[in-house]
Amino acid sequence: MATYYVAKNGNDSNAGTDQTAPKLTIASAISAAGTRLDVIEIIDEGTYSENQLTISTDQLTIRHTASELGRPVIDSTGGSQFATVYGENLTLIGLEIKGGTSQTIYKGDSSYSKFHISGCFIHETPKLGSHTYDNTGTPSTIKQSVLYFDGTATPINSENGLEISNCLITASAGTNPLLQGYTPTTNTASFSTFIHRGASNTGLIVAAWSKVIDCIVTGSGKGIGSDDHTYNLLDVSGEDFRNYADNANGSAGTGDIIDTDPLFVNGDAKGSDATIAANYDLLASSPAVDAGIAFDGIVVDISGATRPEGAAPDIGCFEFPPPYWNDYETQPQPNFSGDFVIQGYKNLASNYRAKNDSSAEPPLSLAIKGPPSLRRAPQESTQEFTDIAGNIPYVNSNGGDASDLVDQTE
Repeated sequence: MATYYVAKNGNDSNAGTDQTAPKLTIASAISAAGTRLDVIEIIDEGTYSENQLTISTDQLTIRHTASELGRPVIDSTGGSQFATVYGENLTLIGLEIKGGTSQTIYKGDSSYSKFHISGCFIHETPKLGSHTYDNTGTPSTIKQSVLYFDGTATPINSENGLEISNCLITASAGTNPLLQGYTPTTNTASFSTFIHRGASNTGLIVAAWSKVIDCIVTGSGKGIGSDDHTYNLLDVSGEDFRNYADNANGSAGTGDIIDTDPLFVNGDAKGSDATIAANYDLLASSPAVDAGIAFDGIVVDISGATRPEGAAPDIGCFEFPPPYWNDYETQPQPNFSGDFVIQGYKNLASNYRAKNDSSAEPPLSLAIKGPPSLRRAPQESTQEFTDIAGNIPYVNSNGGDASDLVDQTE
C-alpha cells in the first residue's frame, strides 16, 4: 500500500509519495497507483478541474487531509462524469465533487463493484451513478454526506446492497424517486433527510427500499415503499407508505409520524448553492426531536455531533441542539459552514449564539466577568458574551432567543 499526495503547488513529474513533493493532478496520482489498497491524499484546499478519470485500482481511497480551511473541490464540469470505475471498493472521503453531465461515478464493466462515500458534498450532477450491487461482503455505503442532484433522473439506484446514513439528499427528480431499489434485501436508509423537489411527482420518494428508519421524507410524491419502516417522519403530497411485497397502500409502522411538518430552520430553501444544508437543521419545536430510536450503533449526526442529545435520537440527519462547548477555550461552529464544510471546533465571532441552560456553565472566555456564581446570567437579564480577546461581539437582551443577538462590533 502506498500514499500519493496531491497539491496545487505540486508537479506531476514528482513520484508523489513524499508530502513535500506532491503531484499536481489527481489523474497523475491515479495513474501512479498500484493494483490495490493505495491512497490518494489531497493536502490543500484547491479546485481540481478534472473529469472522466479512469480508476482501475481495487480498494483505492481518495481523501482530503483534514484542516480547518475546508475541503478541496473536484470540478468535473464539462465531462460526463467525475470517474469511470473498474476497480472494487472505491472510497471517497472529505471531498466536494461537482459537475458531470451524466453522473458522478460510472461503473466501467458488468461487475458493478462497491463504493464508500463519507463526509462528501456532491452536487450539480443528475445522479450518483450506475446501479450498485452487493454480491458478497460489506455493502456500498454513503455516510455523513450532502448530495444535491439536478435534472429529472433518479439520483440513486441500488439493485441490492447500499446503506445510507446521516445524509441530506435533495433533488428535483421529476416523477422519479430519490432512492430506487429493485430486489431490496439489504438496502438500508437511516438517520437521513430526503427532500423531493419535483412538483409533478406522483410516485414514491423512497421506492422499494428494504429498511427505512429514523428518516425524514418530505416533498412531492408518495412517501416510503418498504415492508420494514419505523420511526420516520413524513410530510408528503401522496400516500405515506406503500408495501413492496404486494404494491398496495401500507400503514404506519412503530414510531412513524405522518402528515407532519418537520419544522426545519427553513424548509423552503432550494438550490445547489452552499447555503442549503444548515436550513435543514431542526427547530427546537420540531416533532422529530427525541422521536427516533437507536440503530446500527450510530452515535453521531451528519456533522459529527453526538446522538442522542436528549432522551432519544432525533429523526433525520441533524441532531438538535448543537453540542455545548466542550472545554473552556472553544465552542462548536454551526453544523455546516457556508461552503458545506463539516466543522471541527472553531472560535468564530459568527457563532456566538449562546443559549441559557441552568445545567451548563459557559466557558470562562464567553461568560460574564466575576465569580462563578455570576457566570450564569438569569433568564430575564442582559447577557454579554465576549470573545477570547475580551471583545463583546454580541448582546442578548432577552436571555433566551438567538434571533435577538445584536452585533456590537460595527
